[in-house]
Amino acid sequence: MRNLSAPTGRTAYEGDYILKEGSNHMCYTTNSKGLSELRVVPALENGIPQPMFIGSTPGEESLSDAFIQVDMVSFFGPNPCKMICPQRSPGEDKGPIHHFFDYITKYVEENPRTCPPDWRRWQGKKEDGDTVKPKLVLSRPSVSLLVQCYLVRHKGDAVLSKDGKPSLRYPVVFCIRASGAKDFKDKVFRSVDPNAPWGPHNNEIGDILDPVNGKSLIVEPYDTVYNNQNQTWYRCRTGEPFPLEMDDVSAVWAPWEDILDATPSLPELGLRLAKAFNASTVIKVFERCPVYRGMITKEIIDMAASEGAQPAISVNSRPSAAPTPPPAAPRAPSAWDNVNQRPVAPTIATAPPAPEPDGDDEEGEDVRPPFEQDRTPAAGIASRVDALRARLGRPGSGK
Repeated sequence: MRNLSAPTGRTAYEGDYILKEGSNHMCYTTNSKGLSELRVVPALENGIPQPMFIGSTPGEESLSDAFIQVDMVSFFGPNPCKMICPQRSPGEDKGPIHHFFDYITKYVEENPRTCPPDWRRWQGKKEDGDTVKPKLVLSRPSVSLLVQCYLVRHKGDAVLSKDGKPSLRYPVVFCIRASGAKDFKDKVFRSVDPNAPWGPHNNEIGDILDPVNGKSLIVEPYDTVYNNQNQTWYRCRTGEPFPLEMDDVSAVWAPWEDILDATPSLPELGLRLAKAFNASTVIKVFERCPVYRGMITKEIIDMAASEGAQPAISVNSRPSAAPTPPPAAPRAPSAWDNVNQRPVAPTIATAPPAPEPDGDDEEGEDVRPPFEQDRTPAAGIASRVDALRARLGRPGSGK
């Protein structure tokens, strides 16, 4: 499994930066209203389906390329955006979104009375004169696990065609949020039989990728208390057998670098942050960064001027050549060393920390409309749709 999360999409709608503009995929996310059932497709390597595990020992480096881990933010800013957080650039000590969050939270903590009032409000803190507690819109990036799949059920309901019959939605990129991602990895890296070799048939999830024998994956919400707050978290389990043919797999799978909006240029990233928050903040946060100051373009300075700010930086004071963003990582089950430009095995903690709180999970609304509902099924999937209708149509089947 590749890991774009930080140990160290442009879509059809403004503010959604998960999928690249023009991608044929739709994006769905876990939702507190009910479970989601999906049939994850295997990654194709030279036209051949990868097995679920490409290594022999439990750990992220052994997971197939069908899974990819990213840091994400949602409802980010008063003009909310949702995006994959780019990885750290060479010359910087953390990724740009992590730096943005850390800089503002630290500045407010150290300068509670002289910081910009909006910076406090973005953290859900009242400013003098406020009568209503502001909504928190500056959230720490959290880990999501992404898969490509056929969507069978979402928010507890079967996916329906226009004529109201159970159907399948595809191609879908499904985002399993922090608690669900941790639950999935905890289970898939844990053997059922400790005396037998770990593998696709000896783990607590099972094989959800094998085209012939794979089962569907169910991600369901549950209520819990974390840090004295009521929250919705997610857990994973397998559903029923769901065979696929090669046509079914190729109708969904695409290389991750072709569909994810994970490596925007610095000027584009600066513009996204300026639209979500404001340009004056982008200048203040990044003006002293050796690389990320490349976000501060003339357009950003002009935007800040229109906001009434007096930026202390001139576009001419920036390096003459704007730094380039980090290159896209190769398709390999590893992390990416931006300095040496090569893949490296990610470090796996022996005792994973508790997941980040999932927070306001109403981010589970779909990134794109279900315009693919009426798509003609791939050649091999038609029989599965008929079987699905029979299964979901019988009384008491809506488990």
